[in-house]
Amino acid sequence: MKNMCALLLLSCAGTQLALAQGIEGEKWKVTNTMQMGGMSMPGQTSEICKQPGADAQQPPIRTDDSCQIYDMNRSGNVQSFKMRCDGEDGNKVEGSAQLTYMGPDHYKGRMEMTTGGETMVMNYEGKKLGQCDGTEVN
Repeated sequence: MKNMCALLLLSCAGTQLALAQGIEGEKWKVTNTMQMGGMSMPGQTSEICKQPGADAQQPPIRTDDSCQIYDMNRSGNVQSFKMRCDGEDGNKVEGSAQLTYMGPDHYKGRMEMTTGGETMVMNYEGKKLGQCDGTEVN
């Protein structure tokens, strides 16, 4: 519990320090569609704030606390990475993605993830809207 509180305090302090120094994050509008088991889900659009001071290689996509992005590589305008999530119900999700940047403010990409023997395919399109200060909730 102490470690969790310390981590939370450091995170808040880091955001406040970034705000005090005038460091801004990037606000992105991300639309994704998903196909799984022969079914397609309607597209969902969300806005995310790529936090101030975040790793420049960190892709602008939404993840939750149980997910880890690793093996990030970027060559030219193409970024690839892998992701692993530990689901609340014990189901693990693993996959890989590739994003192609059409410019500094726009990307399209695809992620394939596997869980419980099923493959899920998500298509992404992201557009940078501007800047954010890190106080937004993703």
